[in-house]
Amino acid sequence: MTNDTLIYYGGAIKALGGGKIGGYLVSFGSPDERDLHGQYFDETTDFMFDDYPIVGEPVLYQHGYDETIGAKRLGRVTKMEKRPIGIWVESQLKLRDEYERAIYQMVEDGVFSWSSGAEPPSVDTDENGQIIVTGK
Repeated sequence: MTNDTLIYYGGAIKALGGGKIGGYLVSFGSPDERDLHGQYFDETTDFMFDDYPIVGEPVLYQHGYDETIGAKRLGRVTKMEKRPIGIWVESQLKLRDEYERAIYQMVEDGVFSWSSGAEPPSVDTDENGQIIVTGK
């Protein structure tokens, strides 16, 4: 991962049973609730989902940078909803081998959260740190 990649941490991933997982990929904030970069998403952020739909995107462990698992696709995003407090996503993990089953176990244990990444040129913010558009 380059140092220029921006990582936005969402909420905890919850085990929904049978390898299905879900949680908030993005939690909405405000000028008083910013991330470590001093920025925030809110309900007006344009995620450009019409141009870059998230359903069907791969689910990776550690953004694919884990030395053991690499960029192995664990599943794909199967559902996305914009809700009042953020962007909810779900995925069905494949559970084909011990690594995938161990990751699902860790989700059941509550140790993971969603994370999205964006290259800085694809993110516009205003003077208050509000993220206006992603993926442009």
